[in-house]
Amino acid sequence: MSDYAPFDGLLGQLQRGRGAGARTVADDPAAESLVMDCVRHDWRWEWQVDDRPGYLARLVRDLGLPSGPIGEQLETEPPEAGNDFDVAARILSMLALIGDETARAGIDRYIAQGPHWVDALEIVVDEWPAEQWRRYAETALARLDPPTIDRLFPAGKPWATWETMDPRLAEAFTAWRSRSDRHTGDGLRPGLSTDRLLALLRDPDMPRAAKVAALRRLTELAPPPELLDLAEGLVHVVRELGRSADTDPLSPARPRRTRTGHRSVCPALVGRTGAPARPDRSESPRRPRRRRRHTVLAAEFARLRDQGEWCRYDTLTDGLIRLGVAEAPGSETATWFRRELRCLWQATPHSYERTSYLRALVALDGPTTHPSFWRACGTARSRSDCCRSPRFPTPHRPGIGSDS
Repeated sequence: MSDYAPFDGLLGQLQRGRGAGARTVADDPAAESLVMDCVRHDWRWEWQVDDRPGYLARLVRDLGLPSGPIGEQLETEPPEAGNDFDVAARILSMLALIGDETARAGIDRYIAQGPHWVDALEIVVDEWPAEQWRRYAETALARLDPPTIDRLFPAGKPWATWETMDPRLAEAFTAWRSRSDRHTGDGLRPGLSTDRLLALLRDPDMPRAAKVAALRRLTELAPPPELLDLAEGLVHVVRELGRSADTDPLSPARPRRTRTGHRSVCPALVGRTGAPARPDRSESPRRPRRRRRHTVLAAEFARLRDQGEWCRYDTLTDGLIRLGVAEAPGSETATWFRRELRCLWQATPHSYERTSYLRALVALDGPTTHPSFWRACGTARSRSDCCRSPRFPTPHRPGIGSDS
């Protein structure tokens, strides 16, 4: 998605998952239609890490909107339609989890009859406690056919749990593990070259587990730029490998270097460590060196902004915190970063990074940080807890609640 509404209007705030929008909806007569527009379309910038379903499920609940139309959306939207299916299914599963019987009936009906029932079931399993999704075992096993079994991942829920209940699953998964072990034993011996690891990732017949292992090995080395060419086909492998707040298996492969004086410095490395890529062995005072590092970060901020990028600012803001701009809160540099961060906070659709912006603003402003920033954002909070919490409570601790 790129055609976001203006960030200072209600629709733009809802599309971005901001708490400012959540606090406004109760008083806006157009809010119901705007919320449902966001339910029908996936406005996440990065669907693997940005959270919208929990935010939207809470709005649906608090506004008393009917969940029936969301169930109908499941039956008309294929999963390939821009992840709209994923958003609707997750919202419905969260509403069902907190007692919405219409939502639960919609989930039941779709798993029993819907064409993309495996996708819906795996979303439910991801959101619900095991004692609630186990009841779908009989329905799911009855719907399995050979093509469906072939695309299941044996180690994933619920299939690993139900493997012993169906001999077809047991046979298929045993064969899959045999192929995986054979490839893994041959392909991931110690000292395997980068070219060989890339070849494993390109092989369409390579089991996913082997690709996960190959990608993990590459991230332990210095990931080559060629890895970016495979990014589109590695989405599910990256998700399976796991992504923490400080881990992007592809980011080290992105060549981003900025020239400052006689030294070539990698802004991403400055961001991660608060230190230049090459140590400064001069006898100059510490503060001038620190200013040069701030210059590198500021240049990368400006470059990302000028190119219309929404990603990777969090690496830079984490570096900014470590460099300690707060030592001179009234300085020109601190004022510049403060202005950039406030603009980012309001305009970014990439809610995953907002917590990092908040930490940097707190480092810059300390106790003077505007109260609205402390009613901060939803990605760090359990989605189901968002639904269960009281109506728009304030204040929140940083990183908890809904994005301001």
